[in-house]
Amino acid sequence: MLNELEKVPFLLSGSNLVTLGIHNLHANKLVVSDSARNSWIKALMEVKAVLDSLNIKYVLIKYLDVPYVYMQDIDLLIEDDRDRDLFFSTLRKKGYLSYRSLFPSHPEKIEFVKPNSPFQIDVYPEPAWWKISYAPKGLVTQKRILRKFLETEVFVPSPTHDIYIIATHGYAHGI
Repeated sequence: MLNELEKVPFLLSGSNLVTLGIHNLHANKLVVSDSARNSWIKALMEVKAVLDSLNIKYVLIKYLDVPYVYMQDIDLLIEDDRDRDLFFSTLRKKGYLSYRSLFPSHPEKIEFVKPNSPFQIDVYPEPAWWKISYAPKGLVTQKRILRKFLETEVFVPSPTHDIYIIATHGYAHGI
């Protein structure tokens, strides 16, 4: 199935997967090293710097803080409309391209990629997958906690919400 997905053209302002640097999904999935983890954390720190500079309330969701796990995106829950708009416009100014999947897990989920970056940023407006809410709006953000990743701290769901989010996301994908 992965080979078939690689053949699907993604047109983003005239760009395709090769131009965006995310064309070799199969090879990327096989990278499970400290350097891959550190690259993801570096990308996360860059995103966090933007979020902090704009004073945006966010929650990093669907992260796995497990050695040698390969994270290919940064998933954020940003529930405030104005915060999302401000974050989106700032990412665009920094060279990110926005797009929507053919079948997004949420109708208002927006994804961002930066050419030649191996990571994308997925922004969810509310705690829901596939039209099924996993928490009341505002609850996950209200109960968020700070978690340390290398030299930085980011807001993540409370442990109870974290496991629930990962479980419901896996269930939504049929895992």
